[in-house]
Amino acid sequence: MTAAENISRNVRRLRRARNWTQEEATQRFSRITGAPAMSKASWSAGERAAETGRSKSWTANEVAALAELFDVPVGDLFEPAPPCRSCNGQPPEGFTCNTCGTGGAR
Repeated sequence: MTAAENISRNVRRLRRARNWTQEEATQRFSRITGAPAMSKASWSAGERAAETGRSKSWTANEVAALAELFDVPVGDLFEPAPPCRSCNGQPPEGFTCNTCGTGGAR
């Protein structure tokens, strides 16, 4: 798994752990960066990059802002996400885990 894919998975995991919607996360992210809010579609695509194969290129500024947003060390964003407590990273074939968003192999 690439660094960008690890970041994407961790962004989704950390957002869900805080019970934030994607819109809430983009608004909070925007306040940190001072940039206009990212669209929900862009945020969603960033979170799903690991599953879709369309890797998001996270900039250094975005990674720093994400670390601030989620109050974690920058290095934590690059680490592989721990296995999901609900599906252990292996949802049933053809299904997607509602907790972590991992899709089951077909």
